[in-house]
Amino acid sequence: MPGVSLTALFRFFLGLTLALTAVLGLLDLGLRNAVSPQGIVSFEFCGYAGNCEAMLAAWGERGRALAMLVQGLDYLYLFAYSGFGCTALLLLARRVPPVLQRFTAGLGWFALLAGAADAIENLALIRLLMGDTALETARLAGHFASAKFAIVGLSLAWMLACWLCFVVVRRPAGVSA
Repeated sequence: MPGVSLTALFRFFLGLTLALTAVLGLLDLGLRNAVSPQGIVSFEFCGYAGNCEAMLAAWGERGRALAMLVQGLDYLYLFAYSGFGCTALLLLARRVPPVLQRFTAGLGWFALLAGAADAIENLALIRLLMGDTALETARLAGHFASAKFAIVGLSLAWMLACWLCFVVVRRPAGVSA
């Protein structure tokens, strides 16, 4: 996009991610109970635990409506956090030693796949909320949630490592410890 810097995009995605994290965190409190102690995250993995129907029953209609709202907002959230991960890593790629620049930038683009995995997971969860009782649908949500969390975890770990090693310490590029 002409006229929009990577830094401006990073700030936009960071702000949107933080705001949506707060909103989704508050909404998630209404989904926590004995059957779903981790709220929507418990629901993401209910296909592995085999407790999807028990979770939906415990939530009732109000909980299902709240979960549907969370899923809708999560489509905006997946755009925000995957954009944040991508832009953060692309910016960090400018500050790491040359030997790590290509990997860091590639991981930035790879971070977008977390959003794609989340979109497929959300579709499966919405199907469950709408009455699909197939265990395959629940497990599909769990598989894509696992992929999402793995990509996000890897991206965050690399961001933290790069930030600590090459930004906070401010070693000149190419100088090893």
